[in-house]
Amino acid sequence: MASESGWNMPKGELMKGKKGLIMGVANSNSIAWGIASQLAAQGAELAFTYMGEGLERRVRPLAESVGAKLLIQADVTDDASMDAAFEALEAEFGTIDFVVHSVAFANYSEGLQPFEASST
Repeated sequence: MASESGWNMPKGELMKGKKGLIMGVANSNSIAWGIASQLAAQGAELAFTYMGEGLERRVRPLAESVGAKLLIQADVTDDASMDAAFEALEAEFGTIDFVVHSVAFANYSEGLQPFEASST
């Protein structure tokens, strides 16, 4: 499987039969996408979450490119949204074997100051 960057992901069966949830893909440069690409190349079945229509437009084609059956809207700041996401995941997969959590948020202003002055 060749990625957009030209890297060829080693294929295998290390994750064959394993099912997992990928959270936090924003685009093809996301760490979560790099992990998901390799998991798919090793045979894992994947589901992806996204937050909002803007991210759905970016995540959907990536998820489809690795054969993901499930794309779920999930807002990690809203318990009801997360409950609904995991209900959809359970309905499709039953149980899962792993979660890749790569969701992050920082206010824009945090990036405008020196790192040591940030709140994180």
